[in-house]
Amino acid sequence: METVIDGQIAGMIVRRVRVNRGGCPSGMLFATRRHLDVDSVVADSMPCGEGDEVEVVLFKVGHPIMDNPLEKEFERHGLLAADPWSLTAVNQADPTLADSIFNATHWKDSDGRWCCIAFHNKHWNRIVTVYQHNGDYNPDMWFAGIRPPHIVPCISAAWAQGSKSEILKV
Repeated sequence: METVIDGQIAGMIVRRVRVNRGGCPSGMLFATRRHLDVDSVVADSMPCGEGDEVEVVLFKVGHPIMDNPLEKEFERHGLLAADPWSLTAVNQADPTLADSIFNATHWKDSDGRWCCIAFHNKHWNRIVTVYQHNGDYNPDMWFAGIRPPHIVPCISAAWAQGSKSEILKV
């Protein structure tokens, strides 16, 4: 088990937040009370994610990185990219987070193009940016991930009789 001190695990920041997944993407973004720099088509492609409460893990790569290699970084940390709604909830719970930690997550739209939501502060303006991404990410950016669902055996009457086992995601 990892030791958590002040919400950090070995250079990572961990935040548990409640996520309101109701409404539309534009309403969710407006609720951040940040300056919006948003491509509305990309915002409409944002995956909603699952769960009323999630644990979001932020980590920093520390060098320029593109989306495909970033996926390998998520794997290396045992994470999946956080959905935009979860990352937004983190930044709503702590509006000052992006003042010091440029943070983002990414996803593929229905056409297989990489997209990104990023929270940052530029010239004392709190900003949320949603855009199609096709280059390197800033080396100072922290990326948001979530732990994948655990798979545990579910004991059923069929399994108890030895015919087969079932798998349940929890």
